[in-house]
Amino acid sequence: MFDWRILAASFAAIFAVSFLLTGGLDHGVFSHILEKANEWLKELPVTGFFSSAKHPSKDVGISVYGKNLKLLPDSGLNITINDVNIRNFHGSIMLRGERIKLSCSGKTEIEFPVNNLTVHEINVGKTIFRDVDFEIDTQGLTITAKNSSIEITDFSGTVSFEKNCIKFRGNVSAVKGNGKLIV
Repeated sequence: MFDWRILAASFAAIFAVSFLLTGGLDHGVFSHILEKANEWLKELPVTGFFSSAKHPSKDVGISVYGKNLKLLPDSGLNITINDVNIRNFHGSIMLRGERIKLSCSGKTEIEFPVNNLTVHEINVGKTIFRDVDFEIDTQGLTITAKNSSIEITDFSGTVSFEKNCIKFRGNVSAVKGNGKLIV
């Protein structure tokens, strides 16, 4: 039978070795220790057991083209339309061709023509667009697809809206096209 004391002693030994190799306690020491432990244990079947809470983030530019595109962010939005600023907007943004509709809680909706709409400091946990064309620019590479689906995970950055197009510029932890990891 497996004794819990063996497991506890193993974790204590890993912690002690990590403590010595990382130079002691400082800001973020535990996430650093877990990352180091994960590196050491890559070869074992428990890979991924030790991981930090942070997701690796990649700088990208993503353009999504379609007729009806809806974006539902996780946080309040700071929206700029020409010289008008809207702060802490909570709701969804729907792009239908040349028109944009902002929908708030309840039945409040604002609709207007596409005209230099930019959303700053937006956070989107996960969004999926189906039957769209898209283009991804990252690390000097450009990836394009037609009539596909795209899933964007943990995006933070700026989003701008144009006729039939939403442009994301910022960081993501993952982008999938037709269910396959791209970024």
